Amino acid sequence: PIPDIELGTCRACMVSGCAQCATDGTDTCALCSSGYDVTPTGQCQSKFFYVWVVVFLFFGVVLAVVLAWVISLALAPAVNTEVMQHGLDHRSRSKLLRPT
Repeated sequence: PIPDIELGTCRACMVSGCAQCATDGTDTCALCSSGYDVTPTGQCQSKFFYVWVVVFLFFGVVLAVVLAWVISLALAPAVNTEVMQHGLDHRSRSKLLRPT
């Protein structure tokens, strides 16, 4: 147990994923739960921590590339506006109209 001066009582350690607290009176863990490893500072860290870091970095890079591509498309100057206007006019004339 850890003496808590503020609460005036003894409590368990406040380490996420801890199965067995250290008995030295600090908020450290002696044995972590399944799926966790004890760090040198006595905290519990997920065994998949670095896998999640790689996954989030991958999706972050993909998102940054897509965002940069969309921004470059939005900022690109209009090219060949005459032909585009001709195509839009043709599209407008090709629509089926309901007789009134």
